[in-house]
Amino acid sequence: TVLGVIRRKDGRYLITQRVMTKSWAPGWWEVSGGGVMAGEESKEAVMREVLEETGIHIQILPQFASKSEYTIQGRVEKSVTIFLAKTKDTQTTIQREEIEDYVWLNFDKAMDTLRFINDRNILQSAHDFLNEQNMIEEGILQ
Repeated sequence: TVLGVIRRKDGRYLITQRVMTKSWAPGWWEVSGGGVMAGEESKEAVMREVLEETGIHIQILPQFASKSEYTIQGRVEKSVTIFLAKTKDTQTTIQREEIEDYVWLNFDKAMDTLRFINDRNILQSAHDFLNEQNMIEEGILQ
């Protein structure tokens, strides 16, 4: 599984809402992403998933990569590769089979909106990285 923390130059992050027909956590807000297809690199997968689900083209920031593992009863159930990306796209076209809605939020509102604790941790980590590296002030996200 891959996830993309996508940030626009205005400082807002993309948050997507799961469709109501999902069997698990319908309607919950999350960081965009999905599965990796056979033979696909993780970076390719996150770019494809974000494009399919939102119509947004992203540029991966290679300085940031993270892994998160979901464990149940002490056993790793899922390993997730997380990427930080930027976009210049302003048009969003959601994939109705996967996404109920989307929103671009500032960091604090995004943290309040995300339902999954792992997603909040992921967003916090990416946001901290941007601040620590002075990427926001230096215009790298332009």
